[in-house]
Amino acid sequence: MNFPRRRGTLARVLALLLALWVGISPTILIAADAPGPTNRPLAAPDSSSTPGGQRVQHSLAYFLGGRTQMTLRYTDAHLDVPVPMGYGQKVLGAELKLRVIPSAALDSQSWMVVLVNGQVAGQFSLAGSQGPLEQKLALPGSLFHPGFNTIQLRAAQHYASHCEYPMAGQIWSQIQLQESSLALTLSPVAWEPNLADLAQIFDPAQTSDEGRLALFFARSASASDWEATALAVEGAALRYQYLPLEVQAQSFSAERLQAWLQVPAETTKTALFVGSAKTLEPLLRSAQVQTSTALPTLRILRWPGHPRHLGVALIGEGKALVDLARAFAHPAVLWPPLDEASVRSARFPSAEKTLPPESTAEFSQNAYALSGLGFGTQTRTGYDPEPLTLRLWNGGWQRKAQLRLHLAYAAGMSPQSALNVIVNGSALDSIPLNNPQGGRYADYTVTLPPTVLHPGWNDVQLEPVLVPQSNGGDCRPFFLGNLWVTVYGDSVFQWMGGGLRSRQPDLAPLAYKAYPFNTRQGDELTVQGSSMSDANVSAAMTLLGKLSQAAGRALPVRFVAQADPLPDADIYVGNLQGKDAWTKIPGGEEALFQQKPGVAYERPKHGLLSLLHEPVPIEWAHAKILWDADHRADLAFLRIWHDGGRTHVLLTASDPQKLREATQNLIQYGPWAQLKGSLAWWHIGSDRVFTLGMSETPFRTFGVRGGLALWISRHPWISLAVLLFFGLLFVLATRYALRQYALRRQRTQALEDQSTAAENLRSLTAPVTETTEPGEATADTESNVSAQTIPTPAASTPPGYAQTFRFRVAQGDWHRDVEDPRRWYIHPRHGMPPRRMAPYPFWI
Repeated sequence: MNFPRRRGTLARVLALLLALWVGISPTILIAADAPGPTNRPLAAPDSSSTPGGQRVQHSLAYFLGGRTQMTLRYTDAHLDVPVPMGYGQKVLGAELKLRVIPSAALDSQSWMVVLVNGQVAGQFSLAGSQGPLEQKLALPGSLFHPGFNTIQLRAAQHYASHCEYPMAGQIWSQIQLQESSLALTLSPVAWEPNLADLAQIFDPAQTSDEGRLALFFARSASASDWEATALAVEGAALRYQYLPLEVQAQSFSAERLQAWLQVPAETTKTALFVGSAKTLEPLLRSAQVQTSTALPTLRILRWPGHPRHLGVALIGEGKALVDLARAFAHPAVLWPPLDEASVRSARFPSAEKTLPPESTAEFSQNAYALSGLGFGTQTRTGYDPEPLTLRLWNGGWQRKAQLRLHLAYAAGMSPQSALNVIVNGSALDSIPLNNPQGGRYADYTVTLPPTVLHPGWNDVQLEPVLVPQSNGGDCRPFFLGNLWVTVYGDSVFQWMGGGLRSRQPDLAPLAYKAYPFNTRQGDELTVQGSSMSDANVSAAMTLLGKLSQAAGRALPVRFVAQADPLPDADIYVGNLQGKDAWTKIPGGEEALFQQKPGVAYERPKHGLLSLLHEPVPIEWAHAKILWDADHRADLAFLRIWHDGGRTHVLLTASDPQKLREATQNLIQYGPWAQLKGSLAWWHIGSDRVFTLGMSETPFRTFGVRGGLALWISRHPWISLAVLLFFGLLFVLATRYALRQYALRRQRTQALEDQSTAAENLRSLTAPVTETTEPGEATADTESNVSAQTIPTPAASTPPGYAQTFRFRVAQGDWHRDVEDPRRWYIHPRHGMPPRRMAPYPFWI
């Protein structure tokens, strides 16, 4: 379609502006038609709205991330409370309830003032003599506007009228955030947005803590329809920014559309429709609009009699529909202020030129700026500033790093001023800010040793201590001075190499920056659902929207819905049916769980889910479940693993409905931030997530050497006790072995001595068989034994004793007291030496 003649100039201007958007966002040439009213501005608040509107009440802790209390210190302090307000509604009135505990030292000069968007809305005394205070303040509704509002609680606190030290320890007031609350009375207003208001249609400034998006898809969707549907969900999620987006998907039909329109809506309800003009014909007829089928069209839909229901439809077929969805997925694309726009052609930056985010370059040895880690240039002022925090992911162990800071500080500060560098609670360095004329550090290097960095997340805090030159006292005037320090985003962080690299991927980088799926250049991310059921598609689209929010950009996606696992799928969402279905997943059982399940009972009917019976330590014993048991069916699992250089993710639960609830629970602020390790599981509806990763499986992650070293570093006292135990065991074993060896030697020597004695005894009792010459004697002697010559009797003498002996020399003196038993046998008469007998040669 073309613009009417009177709008030709506007169309050419828009086309020229969009043509200049190359490199930042896709270039789109748009031809639009506006059969209805165009360029509808935001309607003014309706003063005739019903006075008793919808009442929404939240504690102040709800707006501040769950903090239960906040202490305001010193003479001038404040607390900012952000209050989001969605479009299509106005505030009729608000009531602020505060519970404050002031210090007993505060006098009547202490006050707290409440400001709404910079305008004073009320004030009350903070005198400590009153004790705990409970104040109710009525805030005018006219002070609030759509978007984010700021309620500031500013305290002026004093304990003396003169000679007061403004940083005295007794100057404080504590606000109980959990017991304080804000109640808003809201009323809907007439609001007719157009395509230029897509950022307001999908607005993160909601009075609730989550976004809900109704998604209608075609039942007989083709591959291009599924790809366009996934891109459309990513575009809506990116506009919601950080707000958890719960996708409620269902196949389109006229009956389901009417059921959605009948749902009561206090605020604007938005639905996303994707399909061809033929499939969505009942939708267009119900909204009383006509759309050309020649070009893919992006259309804003409204229904008569349903002013609070709003639809965004992507209508087209094939590649043209995919290009339209890809343009919608880029929030930076400028759309005209019309209800309908058709895309003639689209040109997108090359995917190869898209650089991966540096914050997830886990094992890169290159140096990169802190701005790539999400740390921009920041300035801290005052005498009690907040620290500057940098969060780093370490995917290894025993790694060394350097931090090269570029900073500047003001003149007029005391020499005691400094910037302390603290890593994981350990102080590493203190940068002096002691030049009275101010100064700058272009490259101040701080080394982060391996003993301080640990696997996983590491927190680097830069804590400024800014001291003025004059600090009062003795009734002298207190001058805060010019207190400020700035750390620039071009400061450099660099891994120095070394250490051990993790063998397994981790869920923490996936939750933080969608790593490694955000680093693929030109490759599509394949997401598979196990079925086309509404619950399964809802779970897959909800997870995909959360990953695009983490990546900060739309991921090129190919979505497939089938029960048979695809070998090239990157993300599996569902419960895959059939026997041995898990074997078709790349890596199979070995990649998922490293070993076969050691269970004695029969596997459940879900072949893939039976893998979750892996034996685990006792603290994770409840992860070893039987899916057929009713009381165990509320568990869901998220697994990540490597196979062939690619990373795969599995999200599964016992049935599709449980899977949908588990995914909606997972993407919330608390559970999503707890993801880490290679396996995570949680009870549906619970905020607690159990994980199994580097800290729990060091040997599987870093091998035997690295795992042992990591375990010792994490448990030094236990390691010392184990070392002492094995050392003592070694000593005892050595002593036992030496004792056994000595006993064996003694037994062997005793046996040899008995055989020698028996042989000598036989030689003494045996008759002489040969005649020897007189005066000769035969003897075998040792070197330290003297042989004695004994005269031999004449031939007529009766046979006597044999005089051939074997002498043995002992190796010590203890044997001298040993008495030879043969003496009693040969010479029964004690004390009578034998005659004509050679000296006894046994031991000397």
